[in-house]
Amino acid sequence: MIRRHGGEAQLARKDYIGLKDAERRQVIDFLQSLVLYQTDQLPCDMDGDGKISEHFIVQGMDTGRERFNPEWLFKIPGKIEGPVVNVRGEPIISFALTNLRKAYGLDLEYLKDSDGDGFPDVIDPAPYKRGYKDGEH
Repeated sequence: MIRRHGGEAQLARKDYIGLKDAERRQVIDFLQSLVLYQTDQLPCDMDGDGKISEHFIVQGMDTGRERFNPEWLFKIPGKIEGPVVNVRGEPIISFALTNLRKAYGLDLEYLKDSDGDGFPDVIDPAPYKRGYKDGEH
């Protein structure tokens, strides 16, 4: 990736190419040691009580360790599905929302989409025909 990059990284590319094999290996090892974290997996004090709960409750459901999930900040928090069996027959905890439309406000008057074409009725000249204009795409 470093060798292929040009533009703003041209000097870094040139410096990398000029390294000895062992030095390049050190750069690669360092880059491979970096970890990107999913913010919804990092512990976070969502409710501001000064501690990270091991059993954070959202909409009456134990969501496990308290962590940042933006859906839990909604006026109407998402209700997670909870314990389910996956396609391999293994019991897991599903964090899928069961009240998605309500949590995201998809039924609000200005977001109503009667024909399901992705264009809210308030801007769709033909709100009961799929497509933006009388069924045209």
